[in-house]
Amino acid sequence: MSRHFFLYFIFFLSFTASFSQVKSKDRLLDSIFKLRELSNDQNIELQESLVLAERAIVLSKQYGKDSTILKSNKNLSYLYLTNNKLIELKRINFENLRLAQALRDSLAIANAHHILGYVYDREVKKDSAYYYYFKAVKVYKRLKDYSNSGGVLLNMANIQMAERDFIGGEINAIDAKKLIEGLPETTITYRHYG
Repeated sequence: MSRHFFLYFIFFLSFTASFSQVKSKDRLLDSIFKLRELSNDQNIELQESLVLAERAIVLSKQYGKDSTILKSNKNLSYLYLTNNKLIELKRINFENLRLAQALRDSLAIANAHHILGYVYDREVKKDSAYYYYFKAVKVYKRLKDYSNSGGVLLNMANIQMAERDFIGGEINAIDAKKLIEGLPETTITYRHYG
């Protein structure tokens, strides 16, 4: 009798412990979602938004899933991008690239390459910019993301023209034009005016 009671007691304790861990994980995830949401509130000052986004990353790392960390990183990356914080933007996108590769998330890989290309382009490191743009466009094309492919090809063409590679620049510009012209009118309007 006492042996059965002991086994039931152990089972009950382990069940209760795992149930409380699940609830704790759920609360942690809820906090992460809320912090991400608040960090994008237009009524909050930039510095406060950055603190909220960084806190979401800390909690995401505690949560321990690469996909959650990547999503929180991408949120902070967006804030850096829209506020022209290039050093921070580059740092976080190298981390995003590493996480995206570990997750085999092709779109996140392409986006990280695209942003790194943009940062190097702004830093006037044209070889590095071209390298990352080239990597991005390969993945975007494989994903049939013609809108981003076209935009990145135009960036590559601009670099080539500035470096006096007129033939390569024209080829990429023509390829970009073909891709962009093949997009539905709403996509083109949104990209240029949205």
